[in-house]
Amino acid sequence: MSTRATYQIEDMTFYCHHDGYPEYAAVRFARMIAAFNVPTVGDDFREVEDRRGSLMFAFVRGNMDAQPTENHDTHDDTEWRYTIKFCQIQKLWMVNSHARNWEASGTASRWCPAQNTPLDRFIAEHGAHFEAEPVVQFHFESGTHIATAKAATGIAHNLTLQAGRFEDSNPNKARYVARAAAWAEASLAAVG
Repeated sequence: MSTRATYQIEDMTFYCHHDGYPEYAAVRFARMIAAFNVPTVGDDFREVEDRRGSLMFAFVRGNMDAQPTENHDTHDDTEWRYTIKFCQIQKLWMVNSHARNWEASGTASRWCPAQNTPLDRFIAEHGAHFEAEPVVQFHFESGTHIATAKAATGIAHNLTLQAGRFEDSNPNKARYVARAAAWAEASLAAVG
């Protein structure tokens, strides 16, 4: 039997017909992040590719079986619900998950909160069984940054190359070096 789930990412909801349990939801989320932030290759001006859309579009790019749907309540055959939103207080992307709890009769059910945790931690906690790619999420300067650990390493490399374009006296050099260090440190923490 398939484990169906809905995934609300920002303002859109998607239905996936199978593998909706947390261990595979973590894989779906890691794929979303991999499709969201991709380091450039051979670009002297940008450290990441210009991917249009936000996490909701990246979810579809990373999970081709995701079907847009109206909301969590549209499908009455789901076992899991996941909602990803940005938390302004913590400055992190959070996952709020609910599991369907069937009553003894098997005809009625209720949704029970399962977990509310940062997206990168959810992937780390649940994704190991399917070897979901580690994800980094951190707040630096004026924004929250998120990428797979591998992409974070590539972004750090690109920023280091960009820093090398400037003389030591140029303030841009220090800014690029600091950003590269933040990405590199986040990548090491995710895989370490």
